[in-house]
Amino acid sequence: MKIMSRALVSKWLKEKMTQDYSITVHPMRDEFPERLVRELKDSGWSLCFDKGKMIITSNDPTSLAKMTLYLRSKGFFISD
Repeated sequence: MKIMSRALVSKWLKEKMTQDYSITVHPMRDEFPERLVRELKDSGWSLCFDKGKMIITSNDPTSLAKMTLYLRSKGFFISD
């Protein structure tokens, strides 16, 4: 196992945080529950709706990965 310097990791994280990442969430039924949409908006997520699908965008890939796991545990289908 190789340990990297803090400066190198910080530089890499800053570079990664400038890019936008997104996931597409497909509803289980006709529409997304209003409670879920409100919860995501209140948490500061950037949401966009297109043809019945919800697109969540963030510049933090780690948080987006956690959100993917959370939504999958709720039964939603996620695509990149």
